[in-house]
Amino acid sequence: MIKIEYRCAAGKAIPSLWESGSWLARGVAIPEDLLPLVDRVERAITGVAGAVQDARFDRRSDEPGSGLRVDQAVAGVEAASREWFAVSGELQASLELKRRWQPRLGSECQAAESALTMLHLAVTCELALAQPLDWIEGNPRLQDIPGWPGGEDAVLTEAASGAGRLLALLRGGTDDDSKQESFSVYSDNEIAFTIRAILSQSSDAIGRVFAGLSAVPLVGVVAPDATDKVREMLERLGDWAIERAIDVLPQRVTALVRIALGRARGLLLKVLGAFRDRVVADVDVLVGDGAAASEFTIGTLLGGIYAVSDVNDRACEAFNAPNITNRDRQQRGGRLVKLKKSNNRWVVGPVEVLALGLPTLWTVTIPLGGVGVAAAVPAAAILLAWVVLMSGDQLDASHYPNFWKGVVRRSAGE
Repeated sequence: MIKIEYRCAAGKAIPSLWESGSWLARGVAIPEDLLPLVDRVERAITGVAGAVQDARFDRRSDEPGSGLRVDQAVAGVEAASREWFAVSGELQASLELKRRWQPRLGSECQAAESALTMLHLAVTCELALAQPLDWIEGNPRLQDIPGWPGGEDAVLTEAASGAGRLLALLRGGTDDDSKQESFSVYSDNEIAFTIRAILSQSSDAIGRVFAGLSAVPLVGVVAPDATDKVREMLERLGDWAIERAIDVLPQRVTALVRIALGRARGLLLKVLGAFRDRVVADVDVLVGDGAAASEFTIGTLLGGIYAVSDVNDRACEAFNAPNITNRDRQQRGGRLVKLKKSNNRWVVGPVEVLALGLPTLWTVTIPLGGVGVAAAVPAAAILLAWVVLMSGDQLDASHYPNFWKGVVRRSAGE
């Protein structure tokens, strides 16, 4: 197998996803016949990251005049992006068929669609790094590009196989991991601790989104109306027409950014389904009251959104149900330990990585409602909706889909 290596501006090697070992993390939750498609998704992600690296950092040689021309760099990014859209679209269609014909796999298919949503957002962040190519059409050499971003991390690679572990989540579904947690004696107080831990981790993730949204690289100051724009995006979540505006756009790289963001929005709506209005309303509370709040205040807001006291009462009731043995309680305690880890995997990891890409998305404008809006705004809306949805599922809060196994269901032995 040929080893492909990309290097950042500092010269540090970026391992391909195949070398990272993430392809070994095959869970049993996603239908096995879809695993070859997931492998193709991984290769497509590698292709997008590599094409953007090629565009950002010129492959120089000793020959005078060598290096990529702008049109070559754009063509490479376009080809890799089109492959990503094709392969990810094929996986999405396959998941929809599985859910239709094998309803028992519905939860795992929704989990995979959720991970795919965030991967589209990661691709959006990655493509935004190549967006300066739209500003300098005709410049023959990439090393002459003015204002080329040099310090940004490769968000896509980190989200897919690094701290975000989205590829592992895509394969593993709602199955946390194959390891059996050691049994422990669990009490009502420890159930409450599990709930508090999930709230704390979720509030930290929300804080990262607000921090990323506030970092505006072009002016270096907080955008005062950013949270108001996020609220507007949430209210119009189902009305975005990003994908349908592509054909009339003159910029090639920017158009790809808009397509990827549109795919993320479309998948999010599919996962939310009938629960969209409730999730949007809950995120609206956070946007309105949490933008400048401390972590403690955000956690307090989350506690009200999820009716934590109700969750705690139902969990304790299930945990102390008649006719369960101490061994049952120990096993359920082990499952609750896993749930805290699951929250960290599904919420904290992906969101913290993707929030790092929000500043770059301020440089990309998308047409919505006849006006230009920075791509960072709808991306932040997607991230906030993701946190609220995932945490609501894992807490078994009222009015949430519950395709994740949450505190109450695990306390009941599921």
